[in-house]
Amino acid sequence: MVGLPKLSFGDNLLNVIIVESLCRKYQKAKAAVESMTPAVEQLTSSIGNDHWIAEWKALEERARTERGEALMIYNVSETPGKSQPP
Repeated sequence: MVGLPKLSFGDNLLNVIIVESLCRKYQKAKAAVESMTPAVEQLTSSIGNDHWIAEWKALEERARTERGEALMIYNVSETPGKSQPP
């Protein structure tokens, strides 16, 4: 809803267009989530470390609710030759 123009009650056609657009975007997002669910489940089960999974889920929840700096968990960096211990 960010960036949508402020509408008066007389702008019914524009309201309909905006609602239809949001419904299409919602359906696309829902389909994307559904298509990724098996991959996420497979990745999660392959990790095999419940502590890491719980920690990541807590960080992910914080990122979804707080936004801002909490979103930095999605910035992936890789240092060649270094890995986390199993």
